[in-house]
Amino acid sequence: MALSATVAVAMLSIAVWRRSWSLWLLGMLLLLVAVWVAWFFRDPERTGPGGERAVIAPVDGKVVMVTQVDEPMYVSSRHGDAAGRGSRHGLIRFASRIHVFVPTDSTVSVTPGRRTVAGSAVIAQLPA
Repeated sequence: MALSATVAVAMLSIAVWRRSWSLWLLGMLLLLVAVWVAWFFRDPERTGPGGERAVIAPVDGKVVMVTQVDEPMYVSSRHGDAAGRGSRHGLIRFASRIHVFVPTDSTVSVTPGRRTVAGSAVIAQLPA
């Protein structure tokens, strides 16, 4: 992210120094790409509703499917690791599809089609 911004600013500086319209245009395009990258990969701190057992929606979006799956992919935590409010345990790829894994005896409180808001929608309750 910082690299793309640095390249964009360098390109704009060269464009101003050389008085080149095409370099200025390229620099502006690179600057727009840098701003988009910064926006797309933002990772703000979220504070959700109370409750030690509440599982909070990690992203804004629509629930597509609720099912039982065997093995999570792209998860940075291991079986038995403690998960706390706001802790990060996975990776969102460009496909923009998020998988949330909870123990099988959890109570899921969302259904397909429901819209969620990151950091505020409770999507499940962990077992006691």
